Amino acid sequence: MQIACGWPLKQTCIKAGKESSGIIEKVRAMKPAEGYDALGDRYVDTFEAGIVDPARVTRSAHQDAASIAAMTLTTEAVVSELRQESQGSAQAMSEA
Repeated sequence: MQIACGWPLKQTCIKAGKESSGIIEKVRAMKPAEGYDALGDRYVDTFEAGIVDPARVTRSAHQDAASIAAMTLTTEAVVSELRQESQGSAQAMSEA
């Protein structure tokens, strides 16, 4: 889980052209509200800088997925939409 939560920071560093390993280690040693600002190449208080924390986004996504899984197991039913098959190339070729 710790590796999964660190992955968004690694991707941010890669996209910014920075070496991720040193940045990740520094961020792990920081307080929870502090993080790395890739745009400014500095370490900041993420709340004051207005940065959405990717680890919190990941945690929220895991919580939502667990909630959906629990609901599915409890109700034993899922409501979803069926995809409409289009007259795509595979189907058109089989009819020819």
